[in-house]
Amino acid sequence: MRIAELKNFGVALSDMSLAIPKEQSRAIEAAGKKIIQQRLGFFKMLRFLLLCAVRTRKMSRQDLSDALPPEMNNQGFIASQIEFAAMYAALATIAGPDQAVEILDEIMAQVAEIAYPAIFPSPADFNRCDDPWEAWKAYFVAMAQADQKAGAHVYHVVENTDQAFQMNCSFCAWYAIPQALGVGRACLPSCHADDIYFPQACAEIGVAFKRSQTLARGGECCDFRFERLGAA
Repeated sequence: MRIAELKNFGVALSDMSLAIPKEQSRAIEAAGKKIIQQRLGFFKMLRFLLLCAVRTRKMSRQDLSDALPPEMNNQGFIASQIEFAAMYAALATIAGPDQAVEILDEIMAQVAEIAYPAIFPSPADFNRCDDPWEAWKAYFVAMAQADQKAGAHVYHVVENTDQAFQMNCSFCAWYAIPQALGVGRACLPSCHADDIYFPQACAEIGVAFKRSQTLARGGECCDFRFERLGAA
C-alpha cells in the first residue's frame, strides 16, 4: 500500500474530527449521554442539559480572534470545541471540576475506541506499506503540515531518525479555545483520549508511544514521541 493512499493522508486533524461517520458519531453521543446520566442521575442530568445550552450560547458570543491564528477558519470545528468546553463548565458547576474531568475522560475513552479508528488508518493499513515505521512518520508529518495550514496545531520536529521520531506541539487549538473561554481543563480529556489510542495503535505496528507533558497539563509543549520497537 502506498503511503499517500492511507486514509486521510495530508488532512488536518481539525477537519478529520468533523468527518467522523454518522454511525460512530451516534454511538459516541449515545454513550456520552448514558455516562453522564449514570454519573449525575436523572434530575441533575436535566440541569446539566439546561446549563450546557446556556453556557454554549454565552461562550459562542465570546471573541476568540486573539486566541486563534487567522488560518483557523473552520467554524464547525470551533463550534464543536465551544460545545465541549460548555459541557465541561456545566459538569464542573454540578459535580465539581475534578468530577467533570473524570466524566469527560470516560466519554473520551469512547472517542478513542470508536472515532479515532474511524478517522485514522488502521494499524493493518500501515503494516501493508513497504515500511510501516516510515509510513507512520510520513503520515504524521503530513498531518502536522496540514494542521499548521489549518491553524489547528503548530508542531516542531525535534528528532527524526531510524530509531525515534518526535514532534513537539507548541500550539493546540483543542487547548487554546477552552483556555480562552476560561476552562482550560476542558482539554484534559482530549489528552486522555490520545493516551488510550496511540499506545495500542503504535504497538500493533512495532512502535512505542511516549509523552511526558502536554500544554493542558501545564507543560511547555505536547511532546509526541515514537520509538521503533526492537531498534538497535
